[in-house]
Amino acid sequence: MKSYTYKIIILFFLSLIFIGVVLLSLPWVVKQKVSFVDRLFIVTSAVCVTGLTTVDISSTFNFFGQLIIILLIQSGGLGYMLLASIVIILFGRISIAQKSIVGESLSISELTKISQMTNLIIKIIFMTLLFELFGIVVLLPKFFLSDKMNFIQSLWYSIFHSVSAFFNAGFRLFADNL
Repeated sequence: MKSYTYKIIILFFLSLIFIGVVLLSLPWVVKQKVSFVDRLFIVTSAVCVTGLTTVDISSTFNFFGQLIIILLIQSGGLGYMLLASIVIILFGRISIAQKSIVGESLSISELTKISQMTNLIIKIIFMTLLFELFGIVVLLPKFFLSDKMNFIQSLWYSIFHSVSAFFNAGFRLFADNL
């Protein structure tokens, strides 16, 4: 692995953590005050999909805070390679150095066609969303019928827990967090 490849990986995760901490610092995403250390810990845990938390997510963060956390889980779970590939594709040109990084990450000696990368990204995203949708379909009736939640709340709990489960993140919206 070239020396610059690991730097890109580290920079991606540090950037994602920084953005997450900034977003969770916004006053309209919390129900109660959260210290900087707790925000940093929660965001790092979400990005690295470890599922550790120092506060109860459901009573500390409102819908927008929970949405930020689940987006961080999704981003961290998919990893830098997928996101970097999307950015490269969206902005067009790809340099030889970038091709080399992507090739190393995928264990491909030569990545000659952007369409190969595009197809890979589409397949990964499609399969991820398909499995998450399956989780939502399975969880929605459970939350709606047995936990006496309204449909919108049941749908949100299903989405949150499906994404968290798919990436094995361990985050939950229940107070006991078990």
